[in-house]
Amino acid sequence: MANRHTPNAQLPQYSLDQEIINAGLESLEHDRQRRDRAEAKLLQLRADRRATANDCLNIDMTLVGCAQRRGDHRTALRRLTRINPRAGTDAYALKLQLKATSNYQLGRYAQAARAFDQVLSADAGGGQDLTLAMRMMEAGRAFFMADRWGDAIRVTQHAIELLEGQPREQEHLVRAKSNLAAFMLTSEDPSEVERAVETLEALPDAKFELGDIPGIATNFSTSTTHLPAQPNHQQPIAPPRQHPSLPPPPRHPPPR
Repeated sequence: MANRHTPNAQLPQYSLDQEIINAGLESLEHDRQRRDRAEAKLLQLRADRRATANDCLNIDMTLVGCAQRRGDHRTALRRLTRINPRAGTDAYALKLQLKATSNYQLGRYAQAARAFDQVLSADAGGGQDLTLAMRMMEAGRAFFMADRWGDAIRVTQHAIELLEGQPREQEHLVRAKSNLAAFMLTSEDPSEVERAVETLEALPDAKFELGDIPGIATNFSTSTTHLPAQPNHQQPIAPPRQHPSLPPPPRHPPPR
């Protein structure tokens, strides 16, 4: 009598992929309880004996992100130590970027800058202009805080060049230009400082179009902090209440 059971070799192999994806998506939610639930689920999946090496890599990377999103960057760095992807892979570049991000958030700017050196030297964008541009923007901030102002300007300029070819990424492009202007205010070249001031003067309109009111306030703060220290400075940017990008102040205080 023929065996009616399908041999094990022909059975569809169980995959944790969808469960990992679902938990990963939930870990991005704004609600803290949902993020905590997703992290618990990921830890459970990590302990599942059916998890493949690739499953474990995806889970471990996502768990690092979970720790970062709740501000626990020491746990994020500790989790990164057990992730050992092959050099030259996208996973390797991502590990370096996550390491740099947590060091930056902990105020370890020199360490963050060194990690970004590795990310960028490995061509961490993986051939994708947007991915590389975003990493360069992050690297620019780390270089600036590590007092590597020339490197901050250089990589941010490159990020802008990449983003200018991405018509759907205007918000990131405007933010990159704002970062570059802030970095250039530290330049010893008066022409670079002048260009930075001109950029800061023009950006509020673009940010208003994007609904980035906090970004407008940041531009005003940057310029008013820097310019009084400059000899013979003028006031190139109107005060916030006068700038046409901002709504007029209320005539009466809002009711309590």
